[in-house]
Amino acid sequence: MRRIVQILLLFVMLVPGVAYAGMESIVDIKRKQYDKVRPKQEILLRDLQGATDPRERYHIYDELTKLFYNQIDEVPYIEKKLEIAISLEERNLELDCYVDMCRNYNSFDNIEMVREYCAKVERITGGKGHHWMLAKYYKVEVLYWNGNMRDAWNELQELEHYAVEVHDEIVDAIVAVLNADIYSFLSQDDKAYELTEKFFPVLSKRPEGYYVQMAYMTATESAFYMGNVEESMRLVKEWDELLKSGRFDNDRCMEEMRWNVALEYLNIYVFNNDVDKVKEYLDQMWNNNYIPTEWSLIQFALMRAMVNRDFGNIEDVETDIDYLLQQRSRYHHLYYTVLAAAYWKVGMMPKSAKAFRDANDALSNNMRETMIREVEQYGELSKRFSEETALDDTRLREGRNLNIALTVGVALALLSLFVLIGLLFRNVKISRKLKQMNSRIEDNSKRVAAVNSNLANAIKQEEESCRKKNEFIANISHEIRTPLNAIVGFSEILAASCENNEESKEFTQIIRANSDLMLDLVNQIIEERDDERTSLHLEKINVTELARTSLYSLSALIADNVKLVYRCDQPEVMLTTDRYRLQQLLTNLLGNAAKFTSEGSITLELAVDEHYVTFSVIDTGCGIPKGKENSIFEEFEKGSETSTGSGLGLFICRSISNQLYGQLYVDASYTQGAKFVFQHPTMLQSMMSDQVKE
Repeated sequence: MRRIVQILLLFVMLVPGVAYAGMESIVDIKRKQYDKVRPKQEILLRDLQGATDPRERYHIYDELTKLFYNQIDEVPYIEKKLEIAISLEERNLELDCYVDMCRNYNSFDNIEMVREYCAKVERITGGKGHHWMLAKYYKVEVLYWNGNMRDAWNELQELEHYAVEVHDEIVDAIVAVLNADIYSFLSQDDKAYELTEKFFPVLSKRPEGYYVQMAYMTATESAFYMGNVEESMRLVKEWDELLKSGRFDNDRCMEEMRWNVALEYLNIYVFNNDVDKVKEYLDQMWNNNYIPTEWSLIQFALMRAMVNRDFGNIEDVETDIDYLLQQRSRYHHLYYTVLAAAYWKVGMMPKSAKAFRDANDALSNNMRETMIREVEQYGELSKRFSEETALDDTRLREGRNLNIALTVGVALALLSLFVLIGLLFRNVKISRKLKQMNSRIEDNSKRVAAVNSNLANAIKQEEESCRKKNEFIANISHEIRTPLNAIVGFSEILAASCENNEESKEFTQIIRANSDLMLDLVNQIIEERDDERTSLHLEKINVTELARTSLYSLSALIADNVKLVYRCDQPEVMLTTDRYRLQQLLTNLLGNAAKFTSEGSITLELAVDEHYVTFSVIDTGCGIPKGKENSIFEEFEKGSETSTGSGLGLFICRSISNQLYGQLYVDASYTQGAKFVFQHPTMLQSMMSDQVKE
């Protein structure tokens, strides 16, 4: 339920030799599970007709909710319980119902309803206590599973602050579970596994089934995906024994726990390639009275499709993949990958290629939507921050002006005092007037004191504003890195599923390389506050490989009748440099050439001598207007008024060139288009050392 991506990768290891018997549609399977609980439902409804005591009716409705745990059919029964709780004025029962609503709508990924009921819990509890903590848990979970990592992280920070405030081991354990789940969601399994010791000893000993399920499921999966299969098996067996002991027989999530225990066994037996156990637990998952949720059905369909894929049952695979493609769109690229692998296994290469293209398109759409959403959120926060900064600057200027005026006023008051004292010695007749003047001076002194107090407050507000700015930068650092980490993780998944397709493998490598470049650049922009040459990350690399990669990544951006040309006399050129900044410089120059070249060619040329490695980007485009060879590198400068873009690309290139102690210029002698030349010193590390000594 929590790790559908890892389940997909896990089933790739299953060898041919087993097919899931008795292919039934997913809808038929769920209907059969409903049929199993109908008799007990009818009995409870008859008992309800004869029940008059409100508490007895509440108990019957509670039993009905257990039958349809996390199903939409559960909601009306929770609402009936809520009506009774409100009539009895029982706050705890009312809060139980609100938390049940959060849990139920969380299982359907209904963010708005989870927010609504979590807000009701917060209004009643004041943001404290057991009920608020559980509601917050479901809210964080539904946010990060829907890709809204920014809000999920903010909500989790609030829960962590509460944990520090109350020093409660249950709250600490819940925070650790959520952190482990998010790390696992981002494929950082080592960090998720490290958190096990913080939550497992606490939650596994609780009497409530949902706490025990949190502990064992998170700990079992963390151990499994860290490669510690023996520890994972030990934990799931221990969990299984707890269920068989009868300790949770009356717990509402008992059937779901049995399902999840079978699922964890299934994962391990797939890893161990135990075919008989795989068939046994695929069947066992439906032998209890658990009505599967949407996630449960997705799991089962995916498992069955993978088993039938390895057996070569293409029609059965197509049936289950067709069901999966009607579900959550953010995993469509994974389902297409399974279908492509099934076609490839039986030699249906055209269909396999089409399915791989569909997988690539789906993944691209997911990444684009994620980036657009995060950029929009960042833009909104940046605009708000800019408005607050402008207001603070205005207040500061007004305060400074007021300070100057008051200083002048005080000086004039002192001068008046001296004049009055002199007149006192000259003429005692004006003593009354002098007293009046002294009174005015005292009033002015009070005003000065009041103004000084206002100035102190203004300075304090300015310091608070600076603190908020620093907090803002820290928050943005996490928010930008999170979607980029997700992109890198999914590109690794796609790369793993394309091992046998050279073209797709090459494309995914380009995606991964550019994702790494983007992540490194974002880290440098946010974390490196000072633009110092010592902040370069130097390493010795083969720049011919980097140059070819940069040129090839341009192929999707150029016009059809434009040819890409690479020229270098040497097969390998080793250079000590900052790989990512050099690649950004070449990428910007090549992208600039592609934008202004509609026909002809774009050439990347490398030349090496004793002092420099020279990179030349030559195109047959419209060229640089005469007289703009130097100004084109200035900030926001464009080649013409009709040019698109922000005018920052070449400015950034010149900045990187300066950091690398190189020279970037336009070759004015070339008249067939534009020729940009970047000379990178071969002794960069030595030049930096000399600069530090000076």
